[in-house]
Amino acid sequence: MRAIRLNRVLWPALAAVAACGRPDFNTDLNPDGPPEVVLVAVPSESAEGEAATYCKSGVAPEKTNGNYCPEENPEAVGPITDATPLGLYVRVAFDELLDPSIETLNEQEDGTVLGELDPGAGSIECDGNTVAWSGFYDPTGSHLTFPAGPALVFNVTDPVTTGWSCTIALSDMVVDKDGNALGEDDRSFTFQIAPLHVSQTSPADEDKDVPITEEDENGDEIPAVVLVDFNNFVDAASLAGKVSVEDGGGNDFAVDVSVDEDSPITVVIAPAGGGTFAKGTTYTVTLDAGIADIGGGTMSDPYTFTFTTAAP
Repeated sequence: MRAIRLNRVLWPALAAVAACGRPDFNTDLNPDGPPEVVLVAVPSESAEGEAATYCKSGVAPEKTNGNYCPEENPEAVGPITDATPLGLYVRVAFDELLDPSIETLNEQEDGTVLGELDPGAGSIECDGNTVAWSGFYDPTGSHLTFPAGPALVFNVTDPVTTGWSCTIALSDMVVDKDGNALGEDDRSFTFQIAPLHVSQTSPADEDKDVPITEEDENGDEIPAVVLVDFNNFVDAASLAGKVSVEDGGGNDFAVDVSVDEDSPITVVIAPAGGGTFAKGTTYTVTLDAGIADIGGGTMSDPYTFTFTTAAP
């Protein structure tokens, strides 16, 4: 997502040059039409950043963007199956400049200019659900840059559900500067949202010497809690009966379980009744399969981790 934000910062000045200064300026990518989609990228959990869900085959090796696509056999790049459900966007990169009228340039109160893609530029559908987006046209970059360009960037504004299968479809509005439209093979691309899973815990698995108290924002000492972060917003109701804690002797340890109101990806596991974990004790935390995100996507496998509190 960082690349997107950088582009939005750089975009105002660049957009003014590309769209207004030289509307007849030829790109060195592909001066002839029709425009072709060279790659489609989304943020991927395994890549820890932007990765290609589609690479065009038949591209000359010297024009293959090695940041996304292998020089040999680019068609081997299959659809992404672990797109991030939070901060999701789709970058569609082309081999030439597009007609800049596909977006409107809006001057902001601070004097900067931001582009807004025409709502008819395309659509995103996931598991039969139309997903809202806002986007912009980035005329910068080439077949070798990262991020690649020129590109249309669709920022998803609706919550998406883990496990969803998604398709982005481009419309007839996407044309090059000579008015050439996209071919049928450059209209629709697929990817899949990652399944719901635990992304990190605090304490981490097998942590030792974990304190049983901590300080709040006022400096007061309070019982320490366990935090479990997921990759999407968690449905609090789905937690009922699915979170358990055992001590080193295999005895159940009573806990209160909730979703953090300020960070709804975080499940808070606190000793019941305002108590504390015991000192010098190893605890095993188990989160059962079936925990769900707010859209109904579920965690398919249980997740277990342990930690040991500091000795007396």
